[in-house]
Amino acid sequence: MERRWLPVRQEGTWKVRCYTVGQTVEKIKFRVPDSIAQNREKTRREIARQERKAGQGMRAVCRMVNASFYRTDGVLLELTYTDEAIGRLADRVRALGIELTEDALRDQAERELELWLRRVRRARAKGGACARYFAVTSDRNGKTGEPARLHHHVIVDPDSAQACAEKWRCGEVREKRLWDEPDHNDLVVYLLKQVRAGKDEKRYKPSRNLIHPVPDYERTVHSDAELRVPAGCSLLERAENSRIEPQYIRYVKLWEVQDAEMGEPGRGLPVLQGGQQVGDPVRGTGKPIKDRPAL
Repeated sequence: MERRWLPVRQEGTWKVRCYTVGQTVEKIKFRVPDSIAQNREKTRREIARQERKAGQGMRAVCRMVNASFYRTDGVLLELTYTDEAIGRLADRVRALGIELTEDALRDQAERELELWLRRVRRARAKGGACARYFAVTSDRNGKTGEPARLHHHVIVDPDSAQACAEKWRCGEVREKRLWDEPDHNDLVVYLLKQVRAGKDEKRYKPSRNLIHPVPDYERTVHSDAELRVPAGCSLLERAENSRIEPQYIRYVKLWEVQDAEMGEPGRGLPVLQGGQQVGDPVRGTGKPIKDRPAL
């Protein structure tokens, strides 16, 4: 039998933060001690500290990808290297007088990725458009963690997929349209598991025009009751309940993804425009971010 956490009255104030991206809703509940609850700046720092402690960074990245490539509004590319291309990367390392290691080879692959992204941005800028992408460099198996051949995974907007394939010069480009799902959290987590990076190194390269959702609201409550999934919604994820860590739930609003005639999820949805669904815009997107200029 599943063991459930029973709320226990604790002293302090609780903040509930809610994000909505398409039909997916995330709620996080933080405990703020009474000693700092009356100071807005101290409260902000305390919540930020709890977010880092509870691993909310990964969820923030997933939220950004979900908002920027909603449902099928994206293409997953795998960029591979031929033996000759790997040899050229190794030659660059030796030319720098550095020992040929996995880290040195990966650094050169990162440089090759950035050069490719520049070529893609230039190509898209000629047509008056701006590429939208989320890229990672992988040298590990996402399931086993064992070393794997260098490659890159890139999620791009569909209009940029052709330019991406034309500008990659080091190997093959494998293309796959994103699945028609409420969110792509599992995909993002899988991709980032393949990335090996240092403590302070960023594990992904995002374009500047990605959407960074902000909370729909943040309200104060005076009860440590467990967060609940509303009726008519389906739970996607719930963090392990604890009296110490913040509470977290993610669920999908089923009544907005059901086709009125066929009764099947994900069918008969309005046409996607710019990463958002007509009639159900991505909420909490904050101020628009300027497109990154072509280099």
